[in-house]
Amino acid sequence: ILETMLASSGELRNVIITALWKDEEAVWKEIFKELAASGGPFEVSVAEATRLKSLYMKLVGRKPSAWDKGIETLFLAHLEKYPGIVPNEKMSKAAQILADCGFKDSGKAAEFAKTALARMKPPETLEEMGRAFEALAPLGLAAVSAFPSPLYTKPVLEELFRRFPEKGYEKLLLRDNRLERALKRLKSLEVELRRAIGGARLEDLAGDEACQAALRTANLNDVKKESSEWARLMADLRDMTPGMDEAIEACAIGRIHSGLEALVRFSGLVIAGVEPRFKAVFIVDTCALIDRPDLPFGFRSDELIVVSKRVIEELDDKKKDTAVGSKASVAIRVLKGSKAGNIRYEEGELRLLPGEYRNKGDNWILSIALKYRPCRPVLVTDDNALALKAKAEGIISWKLAEFDERRNAGGNGKNLKAGLPSVKKSPESPGNPKHIKRR
Repeated sequence: ILETMLASSGELRNVIITALWKDEEAVWKEIFKELAASGGPFEVSVAEATRLKSLYMKLVGRKPSAWDKGIETLFLAHLEKYPGIVPNEKMSKAAQILADCGFKDSGKAAEFAKTALARMKPPETLEEMGRAFEALAPLGLAAVSAFPSPLYTKPVLEELFRRFPEKGYEKLLLRDNRLERALKRLKSLEVELRRAIGGARLEDLAGDEACQAALRTANLNDVKKESSEWARLMADLRDMTPGMDEAIEACAIGRIHSGLEALVRFSGLVIAGVEPRFKAVFIVDTCALIDRPDLPFGFRSDELIVVSKRVIEELDDKKKDTAVGSKASVAIRVLKGSKAGNIRYEEGELRLLPGEYRNKGDNWILSIALKYRPCRPVLVTDDNALALKAKAEGIISWKLAEFDERRNAGGNGKNLKAGLPSVKKSPESPGNPKHIKRR
């Protein structure tokens, strides 16, 4: 070391003496202080510090321990040259110099980015945010993509919420942080849910009739699952952006959330599926039971019979009718004495009916069919008006003659090609097959 020192130029000799006999941190702190006070351009000061570091590393094999702190001193001195806001182009040049010093994608880069953002103009639009992002990009995407960040000002967040879910929305989300990941997933869910309900606008699902139409062809289990994920992400979004609730509610993303809440509440009125042991679901009306009191005996144990409580009331009233009273009494006894375990009694739900049908009590039975719509039920009735209403709502109906034909065939399935639908199984039931083939 002494031979190297004696043979070296004066500048290298000073560096060697510093390394051997002086406090390293104190000396480098002084070097950076002098460079900062010189008032020279940032790139010149950094270049000089880099040259001295190279000389030092030739001797000791490592960079000075005070290097990171020293570069930060030069960076802060550079920012002090600009009173107020630092222009993007100046900050971009400084960021590139810092990256060339080896700070790209480092923990220190995030600190530099935070310092820089505090001196840049707060963006008021997504476009301005993008320019600020580009200016600091040399430090590495991780350094400038963090959330929360000064880049996400209130106007920027409002624009992000306001433009959801416009076409190409994902292209606005260029940063990998928890806020933008949540918004990307919400956009994906919006597309999936809209497809699941036949393309209807989710923000229009405010009333019962809109929810009826949405659920008519929807896979109810998928809708509930995706709506649950949506609700969780929206709760996270509100937690991430305190004070933005009003902005969220005023935008499409808030209206979509309200629409999905209404849809989920409405879907709670509907039976999503039945136990796997049932291969078909039948709704029987009052006239069918009066005309054929022993009708329940015509069903197999793997077929669910659903009877509206309205039907029980009507049968009770019919007992006093001299023309059909005896048949009504037999039908009641048959239902009461059944031990098969495949009869279920349900209350109707008028909210499931179109508005025009709600003023007539007879339509309670139709509401039961709509309640079981996801299970693809068959309504057994000889009431032509009820059968027509069921058809209008997409519900299959059979006359008693059709049902008799099936029963008389001995259950061999030869006459079922006309359309006994497969049954939707309850997802909560163990061993639930995804599909039951048409018998």
